[in-house]
Amino acid sequence: MKKCLWAWLLCLPMLLVACGGGGGGGGTSAPAAVLSISAQPIDQAVTEGQPVQFSVTASNVQGYQWQVNAGQGWTDLTGASSSSYQVDSATMAMNGQQYRVTLTGRDGQLISSAVTLRVNAAAVAPTVLVSPLPATVVEGQGTTFNVTATGTSVSYQWQVSAGADGWTPVNGATGAQLQLVDVTLGQSGALYRVVVSNVLGTSTSDAALLTVTPLPVAPSITSQPASVSINAGQTGTFTVVAAGTPVPDLGRVNTIDP
Repeated sequence: MKKCLWAWLLCLPMLLVACGGGGGGGGTSAPAAVLSISAQPIDQAVTEGQPVQFSVTASNVQGYQWQVNAGQGWTDLTGASSSSYQVDSATMAMNGQQYRVTLTGRDGQLISSAVTLRVNAAAVAPTVLVSPLPATVVEGQGTTFNVTATGTSVSYQWQVSAGADGWTPVNGATGAQLQLVDVTLGQSGALYRVVVSNVLGTSTSDAALLTVTPLPVAPSITSQPASVSINAGQTGTFTVVAAGTPVPDLGRVNTIDP
């Protein structure tokens, strides 16, 4: 009896293994790896012509597909099948477009956040298109010089040259228009020009001549003709002198021939 019990106890471990007892084979398999995003793409702002790149950081990814929305829904970008998508040269047409990426894993798909691309226009150097024109004005009146220029964020500085002193800035004249008021005869012959500037350089207009004429004065006779007595056969002369601005055509000598 004791021998049979002892033999049965010796065989018990082998029976447990054969039956899968004791936590052996037949346990559950490891869980599938979960698709997840640890770093979303972010908005980008660049200057026209510069490169731009969108990236995503994710785990357990089997495939990527970047998409763009240009205002008509999402469409796949050809060849954009990695964790980052790069545009070599951004254009103004891309301004405002949205981008996202669809991730594929063993347990399905995951879509990233949508981000926006902002494209700023490239800076343009200043160029004067139309220079100020010469002006003629009567003393005491005013006149205006204008310039037409192109460029990004340009500034203006008018200058004046009154002779051998060279060019000097006109105080406060920092717009596309220069207005002169109550001009004097002393300003006649002055030259005016404008320097247009931005971060890329400067452009200077042609110079415009200012001509100031005297204030008109009504004509007046300052010397009346005098009576003359002559003998027959002699020549008689009558003279009158007049003043005014412009000078009147009255200061003539009239001669009576015999």
